[in-house]
Amino acid sequence: MIIGNVTIESKTVLAPLAGISDSSFRRLARSFGAGLVFTEMVSVEGLLRRNRPSLRLLHFTEEERPVGAQLFGSCPESAEVAVRVAEEFRPDFIDFNAGCPVRKVVKKEAGAALLRDLKLLEEILSRMIEATELPVTLKLRSGWDEESVVVVEASQLAESLGCGAVTVHPRTQRQGFSGNADWDLIARVKEAVKIPVIGNGDIKTPQDAKRMLAETGCDAVMIGRAALGNPWIFSRTNHYLKTGRLLPGPTIEEKMQVFLKHVRLMTEELGEDRAIRRMRSHIGWYIKGTPHASSLRRRVFGIDNYDELEGVLQEYIRPMSLRERVRNSSAFGLVTESSTAFGANLSREKERAGAILRRRSEKDQGVWSNEEKEAEVKTLMSPRYQEMLNRWSEYRYLILEHSPKIYQSIQMLLQASMTNQTVVRFLSEIESALSQAPEDGCRVSAALHVWGRLKGKVKNGNKLHFLYFLEAFKRGKIPIERVKHMLYELAQKQRNEELVNSRYFEQIRPRREENQQITSKATSSAGR
Repeated sequence: MIIGNVTIESKTVLAPLAGISDSSFRRLARSFGAGLVFTEMVSVEGLLRRNRPSLRLLHFTEEERPVGAQLFGSCPESAEVAVRVAEEFRPDFIDFNAGCPVRKVVKKEAGAALLRDLKLLEEILSRMIEATELPVTLKLRSGWDEESVVVVEASQLAESLGCGAVTVHPRTQRQGFSGNADWDLIARVKEAVKIPVIGNGDIKTPQDAKRMLAETGCDAVMIGRAALGNPWIFSRTNHYLKTGRLLPGPTIEEKMQVFLKHVRLMTEELGEDRAIRRMRSHIGWYIKGTPHASSLRRRVFGIDNYDELEGVLQEYIRPMSLRERVRNSSAFGLVTESSTAFGANLSREKERAGAILRRRSEKDQGVWSNEEKEAEVKTLMSPRYQEMLNRWSEYRYLILEHSPKIYQSIQMLLQASMTNQTVVRFLSEIESALSQAPEDGCRVSAALHVWGRLKGKVKNGNKLHFLYFLEAFKRGKIPIERVKHMLYELAQKQRNEELVNSRYFEQIRPRREENQQITSKATSSAGR
């Protein structure tokens, strides 16, 4: 894609994000393959008065090029002067925003409000284009509301005035960021103009980007909210567009390393104090969906220097990176096998999802790669499947990381024949793990996993009940002594004398027998 005399090397563009896409964020995006970046939106009135905060927003580094300076406003005269001020910073082009839906912008007749007055928009663009030798581009929405969709007309107007490109976000001002972006409008704009068209809206994955390019014919895609804490969206999308293959997402260790790099870049720009304060708004995006995210966020919010931040994140990374290695190991077999820690038939779930996928039209399936089909199958699987898969991975980690002795016991006992003696040994192992520290979720989870593996080996019916009791104990609902009494009752109902008379129940057996005798006498007396 070429805008003026500037060549954009990739089809991914970073959207300007107020308060977020500062120089550090843009440099990070460029390093991950964003072909084009924009400054944060700058008021033409602020530049007219040479307001220091407004001027600061136009600062960028050479490694950010190509970079566009994005301006907004509603006064043609101010816009003309603002372009000349922005030109002093030597950006590659000037972008004008006629799409911002924020109330404080539109109440000044700027942003998306200009789509209600195309005459005013025409005058602003004309003055800007005449005032500079740099290419001028336009970012706009579909219209003010559903009754006034003017995006095609406005794009044709921009082309006739000499704009080098248009970026289309096909939502109205009234929609804000709700609902779905109407990509058909991007296609209509592309058919109506010859200048480059950048599509924007609802790009969350590499697959979305490919689909927008295919469905609309646009020249590039602009990515905004999906890039928050996720600069990998650019490299993964570029790779997917070139090869048709999806790269794996970043590991927790990679996320934390890039976050620290982001903070260092921010420190260069703002100084350590301001950078540490601002990074608090970014950490939530980087750790979203990772284990113990809320506790890590609370710790980070109390940090006031970079060294402490790095120490906390390194402390977090070490066990988390091991967790991911264990998840990918074969220590406990594949996570998709039918026999898992909780006995869910995952292969049946996969067959069900595959059947749903096959009912989709062949036209839809034809453009999908194997990775896309696999991802689609997983999304169609039931929530139970997803839960089982996640818990299986979690328990593998918990055992290998926190309970190596229990893990060794599992390996030995699973090789033994499942006699009542083996069951008793398992029960003792589990109780030992639970009694060490009831609040230690890792050991409790390890105990759960022990019994989960045992479920497929033992024929006695108490195994399913015991798993339930352990779950209840883990949540603090049933004390371990009560669990033992329940197990004793189950063994009696099964007439498993060997298990009833085992050492595991020797502490409660006398009390149980005494209670049973009292109950029998009471029943006999009542019968008389």
